[in-house]
Amino acid sequence: MTVEELVARKKELAALLADETRSIDNLDQVETELRDINEKLDAYEKRQFLLREAEMINNGTHPTAKTISTFNGGDNWQEANQDEKREEVIGKELIENRTVTVTTGKVVLPNSSSSVINGTFNQISSLIDAVNVVPLMGGESHAQPYEKNHGEGGYTAEGTDYTDADVVTDYALINKAKITAYSEHTEEVEKLPAANYAGVVQGGIGKALRSMITKQILVGEGGADKIV
Repeated sequence: MTVEELVARKKELAALLADETRSIDNLDQVETELRDINEKLDAYEKRQFLLREAEMINNGTHPTAKTISTFNGGDNWQEANQDEKREEVIGKELIENRTVTVTTGKVVLPNSSSSVINGTFNQISSLIDAVNVVPLMGGESHAQPYEKNHGEGGYTAEGTDYTDADVVTDYALINKAKITAYSEHTEEVEKLPAANYAGVVQGGIGKALRSMITKQILVGEGGADKIV
């Protein structure tokens, strides 16, 4: 496509996005096409700029076309090995309207990121691990009998009735309660380094549920729709 065609297509896409009455089935495809058009237009503008620069240098009209001195860390830098000497040489080049290109080592160092996520200390009591779990899929309630009290034996005279020592039992009616924990994998997670952030998010759900249940066992108020 020519530059004129690219500009015209960009205007069409802009008008499509601006029209709120029209629905767009694939925004990702529109975004990709816009990015491609912008990259091609940027490349065209850069090429035109470099072409103008080259023509000015060839014609002798460019202000920096007199002399180009390059210091690349080699022999030229060794000739001016002192800081004062380097500054003096560069200053003269600038005063004479020359281009001075200074190339040193790595100026911007690459960033690094660990692929291991260090865990935090254990913030959940192990009390929940001692709870007896009875699977009750789809059940509404569960009655759990338990021994409430027992009697005590006593001295008995010959020929008299034995001392009563009846065991008292009762049952606890356990109704269902709903506890949830919600977390999302954001779009930023997909752009993060190789560390397993998604696994940490998933593990955090289980920790959140365990923490809530343990707290209810210790200091829960009980009652309707709550853990008893």
